[in-house]
Amino acid sequence: MALYVEKNHDLFLKLSTTSMAIKTTLVKLFAHQKSILEENKKDREHYQMYLAAYSESEEDLHYADLFMNVSSEVDHLLMETESKNDR
Repeated sequence: MALYVEKNHDLFLKLSTTSMAIKTTLVKLFAHQKSILEENKKDREHYQMYLAAYSESEEDLHYADLFMNVSSEVDHLLMETESKNDR
């Protein structure tokens, strides 16, 4: 093939151009795939962040119970204060 291409310069030019086009296409495909992978990585990180934000751990439930008790006590004190002010 090398002997044939050596004699036919037009074919050599066409093969070189095709080779460059294939390399350029591969680079574009690689860049596109890389951007997709980066976007997927960001999506996974956001999913993990939201999962952590809405998960219910024992500590979160404990603080929620404490807050509910404090809120109940404040409501009770407010009702007592209002009833004393009405007298």
